[in-house]
Amino acid sequence: MKVLAVGATGTARNWTTVTQLQALARAERVTLFMLLLAAWQALFELAELKPGQTVLVNGAGGAVGSLAVQLAVDAGAIVTAATDPGHADRLRGYGTYRIVGALDLGEGPSVIGGPFDVVLNLDGSGRGDIATG
Repeated sequence: MKVLAVGATGTARNWTTVTQLQALARAERVTLFMLLLAAWQALFELAELKPGQTVLVNGAGGAVGSLAVQLAVDAGAIVTAATDPGHADRLRGYGTYRIVGALDLGEGPSVIGGPFDVVLNLDGSGRGDIATG
């Protein structure tokens, strides 16, 4: 699994080895852990994600969203990522099934191929929503 690390300047970088992770400053390692924990809890503790389920991650290009995509793909879920086009290549590299543009949840997930078993909304509005169906 590749891990997305976010530095103090807000820049993102892929880290693939423990040695590379150890090269991060302690504060960056703690930040990465907290982002990973948020994604893990949303998918597995709250949504109880299982292999084969369909997942929509709205805001997939951000730090928590990128980690959620990677965790869900690794768990065997079929992931649709909603984000702006600048993140598409990276998300495709994580094994995302489908990438769509930014989503207005008011329109509902059916406009992009829903329904989904799990919808993780990380759209930057200040609230993270989890819906399971």
